[in-house]
Amino acid sequence: MAKKETPPELAGWVEERAELLVKTARRIVAKADARKDQPVAEWLIPLLEDFSHAEKIAKRGAHLLGAYALRNGLTTQTEVARAMGLTVTAAANRSASRLARETWAEVWPDKQ
Repeated sequence: MAKKETPPELAGWVEERAELLVKTARRIVAKADARKDQPVAEWLIPLLEDFSHAEKIAKRGAHLLGAYALRNGLTTQTEVARAMGLTVTAAANRSASRLARETWAEVWPDKQ
């Protein structure tokens, strides 16, 4: 495969999302210990919100990076699928998904 440098827009976007994931993980750690006699819903709901937030960030990242790899011929569909833990068809579908397109437009508004 051809060697390409990482676009600064992509690197910046990934760094920002990584920082958001770290902040979210810290919130999860801080809330993970249940207090004695604490109602389960009071403990669970904030954790559920934080885990869901982390999932959304990670999902956007996976879709974007898969789409970038495939659109630019950086690797094979098989390698992208393996990295994502999916079948080739599922990885290709994710890379062409609405979420991937929306995230792509966020990073590169001029390159759709």
